[in-house]
Amino acid sequence: MVDPTTIAVDLAKSVFEVAVSSEPGRVCLRKRLTRGQMAAFFASRPPSTVLMEACGTAHFWGRRHSRLGHTCWMFCSTRRSSPVPVKDVWQQAMAGLHRIRSGWIATRTARLNTVTIAFATPPQISINRANPTTPPATPALPLVAWRSPETHVRPLVDSLDADSNCNRGAGHRVRVMRI
Repeated sequence: MVDPTTIAVDLAKSVFEVAVSSEPGRVCLRKRLTRGQMAAFFASRPPSTVLMEACGTAHFWGRRHSRLGHTCWMFCSTRRSSPVPVKDVWQQAMAGLHRIRSGWIATRTARLNTVTIAFATPPQISINRANPTTPPATPALPLVAWRSPETHVRPLVDSLDADSNCNRGAGHRVRVMRI
């Protein structure tokens, strides 16, 4: 027979708060446990319902408590009504890979947008108003490069690399101001 006890766990890095309730709305036991004490605490308890907030370590502890016979439920703080199932190691690893891939796609998209913005419209070149004879700080680029970046970006980059004035090492950057 399953004990109708509910155990709520507040997960942290090294110290966990545990609240045990045998009746709805009443907490009969509160404990502060370390990692080692938490494993021993759940091993000594009869099978119960365990509630945790969904996070990366919640899946680890959920798998561990499930092996001891407890029923584990995790709740996401943004979706209060829907429980999150305990993921096995494979599912958690795949979710991590998908997050990494999403990050790569977001970074790639941001870089492509930067290149598109940089070469899609003509730059607003600033001139020193105190001394109008001072040449602008940015090299003049042909307007055709701004109209069709797909066909002109590579030759433009190659010509900048070949120019001895612009090839000053990895730290040199061309400064272009936008409207």
